[in-house]
Amino acid sequence: MYRYSLLGLVGVLFNIPIKRSDHYFCSQFVAEVLIKSEVVSSSKVPQLITTDDLRALVKNDLMYEGVVEPSLISQAMNHAKVS
Repeated sequence: MYRYSLLGLVGVLFNIPIKRSDHYFCSQFVAEVLIKSEVVSSSKVPQLITTDDLRALVKNDLMYEGVVEPSLISQAMNHAKVS
């Protein structure tokens, strides 16, 4: 089960990456998925990536808008851990 990382947000404010197992803030989670699936690359660690960083990294047209099933998110993260 994933949890929100409020402590991680504090780390971003002070430019200190804080990695906790199964704890993410929104842009960190998206960055982890995109980087581990090799959709984008970044010199920044996911624990320090902001929404503005994501906008700069991903310059594509909208491909999907809607709800993603939680089981698909778990599968994607498990696949990224194995790769």
